[in-house]
Amino acid sequence: MKTTIKGRLTADATVNTTKSNKQLVAFNLAVNESYRNANGETITSTEYFRCAYWKTTNIAPYLTKGTMLMLTGRLKADAYINKQGQATPSLDFHIRDIEFLSGGRRKDNKAQGATAPAPAETEMVAVTEDDLPF
Repeated sequence: MKTTIKGRLTADATVNTTKSNKQLVAFNLAVNESYRNANGETITSTEYFRCAYWKTTNIAPYLTKGTMLMLTGRLKADAYINKQGQATPSLDFHIRDIEFLSGGRRKDNKAQGATAPAPAETEMVAVTEDDLPF
């Protein structure tokens, strides 16, 4: 099922390598939702998504903390073992398309404030469940 989410990166993206030597770009996205309750108070909640992008790692330098993105892909509820050894639930998002809504500054140009355009799409990479890093 195709899903679209919009949010901000919580930290700079990283490039990870799976056990089968495939590379992916990994990052976390914070998605805010606001609504008014019965008393007229504004309630804001935030959901965090663990995101994986498999098409190209060339996009990683543009995925910097605070960048606003719209992502299209597949959502999956999962769990992982945290540093304390406890099972922790997570929302994993396997990205098909990325649209930059703001930011996208290259890490190496961050100090100069240069904004770089999003890189072009490349071919799709076949992914199996064994390749997933989480």
